[in-house]
Amino acid sequence: MQCPVCGRTYVFELDFSNLFSKDKPCPSCQKILDQQYLEETIPVSRGVIAYRYFTDQSSLAYEVYQIYAYQFAKALDMAISHDLIIIVESHEYSTIEAWLPLFFGFGSILIISVIWFDIARHTG
Repeated sequence: MQCPVCGRTYVFELDFSNLFSKDKPCPSCQKILDQQYLEETIPVSRGVIAYRYFTDQSSLAYEVYQIYAYQFAKALDMAISHDLIIIVESHEYSTIEAWLPLFFGFGSILIISVIWFDIARHTG
């Protein structure tokens, strides 16, 4: 079977419960996909920023980064109650001081990233 996340071919025990499940991730991807996101709540002048990230490491190998990025769908499913959703990667974080204060007028902001960035440092 081929993993839909990483594309590697792997073997698993076939039984009636998984006979028709074509999109089953390989065991190494499934281990990463089963992890829950981490969350920080950052108060700002007129609301709150919910910051969700998948790992507290500051850098990842490209393949592992892609597996975590696959998890964005899970985080976005839970984002319905927010006024604004921002996805941040390294490039956006390098310019955060220019654009983040523009969004403080929104009541509830959700910021999502794969790796941890020090978002709270830029809200003061």
